[in-house]
Amino acid sequence: MFIEKPAFPVSVDLSEAGEKVSNLLKRRHWIAFTFSSTILVYVPYYFYSYDIVEETEKKTNHVSSGSKAFNAFNKEFDAEVADLASLEDVSRSNEVSEEDAPRVLSPKINESEAKDIILVKTASLAGTSKKNVMISGLELLYVPFWIVKANVKLGVDEKHELGLRINATTGNIVNEASVPFKEKGFSELTSEALDDLSKPSEWINYSVELASKLSKGFKGKSDNSLNLSNPDVKILVLAIIAIIVIIWVA
Repeated sequence: MFIEKPAFPVSVDLSEAGEKVSNLLKRRHWIAFTFSSTILVYVPYYFYSYDIVEETEKKTNHVSSGSKAFNAFNKEFDAEVADLASLEDVSRSNEVSEEDAPRVLSPKINESEAKDIILVKTASLAGTSKKNVMISGLELLYVPFWIVKANVKLGVDEKHELGLRINATTGNIVNEASVPFKEKGFSELTSEALDDLSKPSEWINYSVELASKLSKGFKGKSDNSLNLSNPDVKILVLAIIAIIVIIWVA
């Protein structure tokens, strides 16, 4: 498929994108989840370099310089995407594969409009007047992203949809922070405890922790230390029982 402006390559395929999201969800303790959809989207960005100068009565001083990427669809800067311009071994092409039925987003602003907006925004970020900003090398390029939607299980009949964006060139999950940590349930904690207790070196740790809980309880502290509805207490009691059984069998 031919697109009007060059695009960065897709270095992460569909299966790799799914695997990255799966690993992230598991690290955040989301075990029960399903994928509802995955789509490859090419997003237009204006890449450019800038120089900040300062005029005095006698001379012009160079203050700073850099490069940025301005999203031509949502009109926002993207620092991570800007770094793509510095990758020397990454080729760009107007030909993109149709295998994954990609969606190509059209820019919402043309180059002239983009330059005006970029000039003002860059000046604002630098805390200077736009007359002190010079823009160069303005170029529209497409960046591929995998949009992966996953349904995580919150309760017996309750689900929540998460939308993850993966830079298909670098493989980075852009909005990783949007996935919250799930509090582990009793069954998960039990499984982990039993796995730990298969190692004798962990027995003393659980014994000491239980002794600490019991000590607090007998001292009359009102921190729920001995409440059997407390998951920590359940796990510790289970640990002691397991240790006793293991020693008895041995």
